Amino acid sequence: MQNNRYNFSSKTTEELIDMFNLERLKKGWVGQRGYFIDALFTTFKNRDIDVSAIEKVENGNITRSLAKPILLKEVDGKLSIQIVY
Repeated sequence: MQNNRYNFSSKTTEELIDMFNLERLKKGWVGQRGYFIDALFTTFKNRDIDVSAIEKVENGNITRSLAKPILLKEVDGKLSIQIVY
């Protein structure tokens, strides 16, 4: 899924985390929401942030979890998304 409509380059990483945490509370699904979430994850990855806590790839299929809030942590000098339990 690729959509150039969403450009988060002017957002801070903290703003992106806040956007994710607000988005996860929404219940409805439409195509634009999928594009928005894809752009958010792409931006995290472009900033070299490890998203493996909330994104899994198995047999070429990508699954993303919005079930729990997240925060940003530095682990061994690398930025990583962590789930808040």
